[in-house]
Amino acid sequence: MNNKEKIIGELKKIGKILPVIHITHDFMEAKTLGEKIAIFMDGKLVEVGDKNIFKKPKNEKVAKFLGYNVVEMDGEKFAVSPEDVVVYSGKGGKIVNIIDCGFYKKIMIEFRGNILRCILKEDVDLSVDDE
Repeated sequence: MNNKEKIIGELKKIGKILPVIHITHDFMEAKTLGEKIAIFMDGKLVEVGDKNIFKKPKNEKVAKFLGYNVVEMDGEKFAVSPEDVVVYSGKGGKIVNIIDCGFYKKIMIEFRGNILRCILKEDVDLSVDDE
């Protein structure tokens, strides 16, 4: 266990005894330690909630900050997490980048004018420019 993990463990114990305000840029720290989570952007409070704040962002700016794909189709915008993007061969999208992270791959796909980031855990043979 590294020092950061030890400190997070200690802060979690302290948080059970008395209130702690922990400021971080690390989403995992916030999810691990936070009962209530506040997101500040450009010095302004933009969203407050519990841990579900990471699953259901309330506005586009927060969704982008949290790494969601903000997709516009038929005049509507909605947020899709990279884990929820399903990749099918020949459905009109084109792979524009692949980052191999070992246990998973980050794939960027151009689809109907949107760049979608997705995460694939399977070892699939894909290349840039594949549809």
